[in-house]
Amino acid sequence: MHREKLFVMMGDVWARWKNNYRFASHDRLTSEFRRLKLDRGIKGEILKPNSDIVIRNAIEIINMGKRRWTSEKSWRIFCSGWGSKIPYWRWSCPESGHIGL
Repeated sequence: MHREKLFVMMGDVWARWKNNYRFASHDRLTSEFRRLKLDRGIKGEILKPNSDIVIRNAIEIINMGKRRWTSEKSWRIFCSGWGSKIPYWRWSCPESGHIGL
């Protein structure tokens, strides 16, 4: 479930935020987004809603990564084999240098 959501959000960000758009004019971006059909369901200005999609998805991708990184399950998978005989909050992972809480 999370993996599919992540791929969809990353695709949305990638479609709207490419390196060759860096110095593109307003008109060029607008015509490119229309060509890519990223204006569907949007009335009026299409750049603001598309930039909102990029920002919202980027923030959610970061939050998903943060939740995954700080979860106990991820720690145990990331540092498998280490700390199995002591409580998870007292061990450190030699591979990454991270110290358990």
